[in-house]
Amino acid sequence: MRSFLSLFVVIFLIGVVLPDSPASAAEVAAPRVRLIEGQVVLVSGISFKKCPSKSEVRIFRVESNGSQQLMQKKVLAAGLRKIALQLPPGTYRLSWRIPNRRPDVRSKRSLPFNIQAQAISTPSPVASPTLSPTQTPTPVSTPSAIPIVQKLLPGGGFDGATSDVQSVGTPDAPGYDAEVIARWAAVPYQVVTTTLRFGVVAFHRNGIEKVLFSANGGAWVESVERSINPSTGISEFWVTLDAQDFSDQKVEIRAIAFPKIAGKPRILQGVYQATPGSSPAEDGVYSYYAWTNAGGSYSRPNMYVSGNGSDSSGDGSSTSPFRTLGRAAQSIQETFGSVDGATILCYAGEYEFSLKWGFTSATAADRPLLIKHAPGVTREQVLISAGRPRVAKMHLQNVTLKTDASGNFYLGYNDLVPDIWLEGVKVSALNGRYAPNSASVLMKANAFVTETEWSDTPDGPVSAILVRNTNISKIRSDLVSGSQVILNVTGADIDPADTGAHPDVWQIYRPNGSLNNHVIDGLRAVDGILAQGIFIAALADGEKIRNVALSNIVIRKEPSVFTSQINRPCEHLILTNVTLDQTLYIRAGEFTNTSFQGNLLSAVTLDLQKTTPQAVAAIDWQHNHFVDAISYGTYTFGTDVTTGAAPVESWASGDFRPLSGGLLTKRVPLLHSNVDQSMMPRNQLLTAVGALEELP
Repeated sequence: MRSFLSLFVVIFLIGVVLPDSPASAAEVAAPRVRLIEGQVVLVSGISFKKCPSKSEVRIFRVESNGSQQLMQKKVLAAGLRKIALQLPPGTYRLSWRIPNRRPDVRSKRSLPFNIQAQAISTPSPVASPTLSPTQTPTPVSTPSAIPIVQKLLPGGGFDGATSDVQSVGTPDAPGYDAEVIARWAAVPYQVVTTTLRFGVVAFHRNGIEKVLFSANGGAWVESVERSINPSTGISEFWVTLDAQDFSDQKVEIRAIAFPKIAGKPRILQGVYQATPGSSPAEDGVYSYYAWTNAGGSYSRPNMYVSGNGSDSSGDGSSTSPFRTLGRAAQSIQETFGSVDGATILCYAGEYEFSLKWGFTSATAADRPLLIKHAPGVTREQVLISAGRPRVAKMHLQNVTLKTDASGNFYLGYNDLVPDIWLEGVKVSALNGRYAPNSASVLMKANAFVTETEWSDTPDGPVSAILVRNTNISKIRSDLVSGSQVILNVTGADIDPADTGAHPDVWQIYRPNGSLNNHVIDGLRAVDGILAQGIFIAALADGEKIRNVALSNIVIRKEPSVFTSQINRPCEHLILTNVTLDQTLYIRAGEFTNTSFQGNLLSAVTLDLQKTTPQAVAAIDWQHNHFVDAISYGTYTFGTDVTTGAAPVESWASGDFRPLSGGLLTKRVPLLHSNVDQSMMPRNQLLTAVGALEELP
């Protein structure tokens, strides 16, 4: 039984900016809001009427000291008048502008208004079935039946590896031998003084039944459906860790994701790094780690730096700050033995990314050193210039990066691959995207990029572990190439010009490596995309595309010869709710447990030197729409096929929202995601073909 409790919460969003002209005034409708564990999540659109197309809508959180932090940015395509946002309670300012105009066309008047939110309680507890481990030579811990709760409780530590659990279903069921695709959606090694909400994004060709979580061998906690995590704004299977339930310690969390009907569960467990300073496994199969600190055992006094500070006369206090990051790090390390979990607050100024004094480097091997703007200072006022600290864990928050002349910020070392988390950061290259001898912004680093504005660089985040809630624009070559987990990312303006670059939205080039257990869920690249969309360029001999989920993706190219390509054998590749205004060029002839469902495809063509129509027909094609099905060399496959001009708001201008009641709507069983690419809720029974749900 599910019980529902109505609860009303009022949030005030102030400073909603409207244009001057009454004829073009934007009419703003109140969005629907869901309340989850005391956090407010906006799940369906703020409606803008009479706003110019390609308006850039921005929402800022207004802090108590008057400073503003950019939370979300959306670009309204022609005809698109609804956006969705995920926000915790607070005070916000909403504005719009038309970028790339001289001068910018901006909103100028403000009008306060309220939003009322109706919340629905979580389901009442239901017992889950006992899990049956496969035979193993040594006894290991195994999850048992547990009620539906969303809060982790501590155990005494895991007693060895969590054993494999047997596959779901019967061997003759489709997808029985396909392993779940599952990745952590959060940055590891965070220090938790209150609560941490974190989770897993998971896919299987048959859908996901549930995800179990355990902290230090404690009771297994069950998350039975995807929902918006109010801390990340991502639709995921998530749980809550309350630091007060734990002693101050390092906490290991494991997860098990189960498929529906049939399939092989995936266990996320194991060490994050095989050796200190190494890269974690590219398939993401490791435990999630956090540090609980409700008792303050790992707390350190904040150190302050200022562009007007002094390393000789300052003491690192807010009233007498140091001048350099290195001097602040030295003061912390000489007192506590390391900079683990410490915070350096930056007043306005420019600071070299150096955490060294003399021949001594700062040490943060367990908990990241946080470098962020001080209260009352904007991120644009804090510039961190390129450097090369030998520190294993670093977290840069709400600052601006200043690269070197080639566009590089951190070059790295062969013997140390640090975790570098960019959160709410502004990234741009010193000499722009066409910098001579261009280099990546982060090299030889385990990169996590969240809530960041990334613009005018040769490439976007390259080979990052996680890219989440990030806007990327003005790129010369690759948007998110090699990145393992991509969640709610927007890209625009990819142009190689005359550089000879080979631009791609998402490319995998690993001639000596593999591709396994990667996720793209929520990617929009539609404005000025002179690039291939999805391109698996090279893998090691004998390697396949294994366990990869591509969901809620919109790619629209500028007129060009660029295509998206699948050119390696596939073993459990999911392409679902993708809108591709670009030819999908299939160049592989082996497909196992591959599912293409609910996609809006411009055209599908085959490389007949490498595959056959019979081989490609082995893919499970269902509920797809093919715009071009009559040109020479195009193909259609599967069941519930429709063809011809797509009934969307405007294919020519890139507004791919399906027309209400049209043949794209209510066609696909909801298996994978309960929100669309714009984070609006999907129809809970039958969703629309393509990345976008119909307007309500």
